[in-house]
Formats: sequence, C-alpha cells, structure tokens
Amino acid sequence: MLSHPSIPQLWDKARWAIAPLVSAVLFAACFPPYNCWPLAFIAFVPLLLATLTAKNSLEARAIGLIFGSIFYTFTLRWLWQIFPWFCLLLWAVLALFPALFTWTIYLAKKRWGTAAALIAAPCFWVGIEYFRSELWLLKFAWLTPGFSQTANLPLLQTASLIGVYGISALILIINSSLCWLILKNQQKTPSQTGQPALISLACLMTLYLWGAMQLQHLTPGKIPVGAIQTETSSLVENTQLSQQIPNQPQLIVWPEYSLFEFIDEDTETFKKLSELAAKLNTHLIVSAKEKVPQHPDKFYNTALLLAPNGQKIGSYYKNNPVQYFDDGIPGKKFPVFSTAIGKIGIAICYDMDFSHVLRNLVKNGAEILAIPTYDAMWWTPLQHLQHSAMAPARAIEHRRWIVRPTSSGISQIIDPYGRIQTSLPVGETGIISGLIDRRTDITLYNIMGYRIPQASLFLVIMYLGIELLMAIKFRLPGVRNRVSIK
Repeated sequence: MLSHPSIPQLWDKARWAIAPLVSAVLFAACFPPYNCWPLAFIAFVPLLLATLTAKNSLEARAIGLIFGSIFYTFTLRWLWQIFPWFCLLLWAVLALFPALFTWTIYLAKKRWGTAAALIAAPCFWVGIEYFRSELWLLKFAWLTPGFSQTANLPLLQTASLIGVYGISALILIINSSLCWLILKNQQKTPSQTGQPALISLACLMTLYLWGAMQLQHLTPGKIPVGAIQTETSSLVENTQLSQQIPNQPQLIVWPEYSLFEFIDEDTETFKKLSELAAKLNTHLIVSAKEKVPQHPDKFYNTALLLAPNGQKIGSYYKNNPVQYFDDGIPGKKFPVFSTAIGKIGIAICYDMDFSHVLRNLVKNGAEILAIPTYDAMWWTPLQHLQHSAMAPARAIEHRRWIVRPTSSGISQIIDPYGRIQTSLPVGETGIISGLIDRRTDITLYNIMGYRIPQASLFLVIMYLGIELLMAIKFRLPGVRNRVSIK
C-alpha cells in the first residue's frame, strides 16, 4: 500500500523552490504599486532558511537564482516595453546577484557555522547590491530593500544617517535575526537565543521613533517655484504652460528633453529661451542638448540655467546617460550655480538613481536640487511609480528640497523630510507649483557617503578571496595527501 508523503516531507523536498518563490512574492509586494513595506522585514527569512539548509552548493545557487528570476521579472515587467526579448537577458543577469548572495551564505555556513553566516548576511547582501547597482556596465540602482520603505516615512528618515544602503542593511539584520530565532526554536534551544531578534527589533523601533520625531519638523517654504509636465517637447507648449504657473515663480523647471534640439548660445532656440526667462522674470531650467566641442557628431544631455534677466548662468551635463539609449556622452563635473534664490544643483533623470551625484552637488554647496526627468508614457505607469518612489529617499539623504518635473509624470515637489508637497499624476499634461526654501545643513550621510556599502563589498571580496585560496590550497597534491592521511 502506497503511503502519501507528509507536509514536512514535501517541504523538505521542495523547499529549494518554494522558499525563494515565497520570498520573491513578499519582497515584490513591498514596492509600487502595492507598497506593503512591513513585508520587507520578513521577506528574506524563507530565502535564508532554505539557503542554510541547502544540501549542496548547486542547490544554494539555484535558490538565489529562482528568487532573483521571479522577483526581477515580476517587478521589472515594464522593461518588455523598452527592450522586447533583450529584457529576458537583463532579467537573467540581475538574477545572478541573488544567486551569488545565497552561494556566499552557503559557503559561510559550511565553513564557519550558521551564526557566522547570518551575521555576515547583511554585509553580503549590501556589498553585492552596491556592485550590482553602481559599479559595473549594467548598473541599475532600483528595487533595493532600502527603497522598499519609501511609504514608511518615519524609518526612511534614517537615510539622513546611513543612506538607502544602510536601510537595506538594517532590513537584512532584522531578517537574519528572525531566521536565527526560528532555527533555534526548532532545535529547542533555551530562550535566551531570542536576544538577537529582540535587540534588532529594539533598534528598529528606536530608529522608527527617532524618524517620527524628525517628521514633527515643519518646513514652510518661502520661494515660489513651478514646473511643467509635458511630453510634446514643443517650445510653444512649454512656454504656454510656464505662463500658467501662479504666484510669480522665482524658479521654473522643465522636464528632461523638454526640447529635442540644441540650445547652445549661438542658436535661435537659446535666444527665445532667454527672452522667455526675461519676460517671466524667473530662473529657468531647460533640458535639451548642447554640442561637444571638437566632436560635432556628439552631444551632451544638458540642463541649461537662465537668470531672470535672460543671461546664461551655466549648464549641467548628465553624468549617467542611460545605457543602450542615445542619451549623450557623460558629463564629468558637478557644478553648483549661485543665484538670487540660493545655490542650485541640477541632476538629470537617471542621475538621481545614484546617490553620489546628489551628494557631490550638496558637498559643492547646493542648497536647492532640481531634477528634470524623462519617463516616457509608453514605459507604463508602473515604471513611473517605481522611479518617483526613489525621490523622497534622496531628499532625506541630503535634507534638500527637490523640484522634479517629469515628461509624463509623476512630477513632484518634495521637502527635505521626503514629504511630497505637490505632484501631478501619470499621463497628465500640466503644471505644479509650491513654496520651497534653501538649506545649508549637512547630514551625517552626506559626510559618510558610501562607507557602509563600500565596506560591505570589501568584506564580500575578501571572503570570496579566502574561499578561493582555500579551494586552491586543498587541490594542491601535497595538501590533499596530508588531508587524506589525517
């Protein structure tokens, strides 16, 4: 008579597939349009449990690969609109990084034990995440655990201390502590083994309460500003929208590629823009193209800043053109422009995704940040929601007002505590306006910068280097013979 396997037996056989699926679903639910941010603090527990009980290195890597494939394919499904078929390769490449994470956890557990592996897990994740996001050809800084807390403004205030990568580390610490608690309860170990989880939760609550206190600060603005949202790239329409902004704005910002033409000072378009700034008596930021000296076939993706008298104050060149797009050649500098309303720093669209751009602007004296952005309507509303969700964290990291117009939404004016003062939904053509202020204070994160992810990446490299040396040493004939004799 055939006996049916019990649920524990089924779990033991299929956990390598079920656990990463559960983790991927929980983690995906933390991001727009769902914004179930509390799930981030348990999302990695199934993934860690399955990895720590993996039967071999291949199974450990498969667990991470399944997690990454499901998570990135689901959350970045809008990439199909931009790179049909090629996005399959992008999803697969992104999935390799969680596979590297679970593999390192498995190796650490095998060599040093479960406790050491869980202690190292936050460092391993953040180090690998930092490399994936910022240090290689396909750098892509979206969908990190830190950004999962965009709707959790009290905890997000911690970004002013440790940045978004620090919040990622905090989330992994909580998950590792819960994983340790589960494992010890299964082993019926004495109750004091729950102390790591209690300490982690106490730290989390302390930071949450501190953040809630920070949100008590009121940030009334004094400087009237405005921005336009349109995807037509028409000088006539942009001019008409700018004239509709109320309260005599002292700064008007147009979206990225608000004009798909050159705006060098010798062009007729520059002359018309200069006349418009003088007519409106406002500072005007226009994003278009400028020629590269000595390279007539190349251009800079440019944000031009004009004074209220129509004179050019300066240009910012996009530092991070989007890969595989005709997006100009990268700029190398982070200029800050002194104006009557304060020192203005400008970043363009994809620049915002990498915190070092805004950090360099603030270090150079920026008191106000403008981020003209191009998010095409055909990239789907999901892309717009995910991209706009990153902006509040950047405002908090540096405690600066941000004026962020986008071509088709979501345009935003954000205060230094990540509160969205006004916005315009996806797909609408129109204007936003509000009051902002200049800030000169410097956050701890602005001083420290990438120290946490850099240290984490260093530890990942060191650990994998040790594993490689140990593997080579073990394979040397003399060493192998001594091991076999023992």
